[in-house]
Amino acid sequence: MAGQLGKIVDYIDQLQRLDAGKPAATSGTAAAPPAAAAHAGAAARGAPPVPQPRAAPEAEDVPRPCLPREVFLANAPAARDGFLLVPEVRRTPGSDVEAREG
Repeated sequence: MAGQLGKIVDYIDQLQRLDAGKPAATSGTAAAPPAAAAHAGAAARGAPPVPQPRAAPEAEDVPRPCLPREVFLANAPAARDGFLLVPEVRRTPGSDVEAREG
C-alpha cells in the first residue's frame, strides 16, 4: 500500500506542475508540450508515465456520392414504399412519448 501511495503522491506532484492558465494539448492537436523535463523525476521514482497526446491523422474532406436508396433499403431489416421501417415507440413509465395504437 505504501508503494501505491507513493505513486499517487508522484502523480499529484505532476498535476501541481501543470500550467492551469493555458489549456493542455489534446489528442486532436498537433503539438504537445515536452514531457521529458516534467516527468523525469516521477519516472525515476517508479511512477507510471503520463500518456502524451499524438497528432490525429487528417484526411481530406472530399464529397462522395451517397449510397443509392435501393442499395440502402436492400440491406435494411425492414422497408416499405422506399422508407426504412423502425420499431414502434412505446410509452414507458415517466416518459413523455405517447404510444400509438396499432
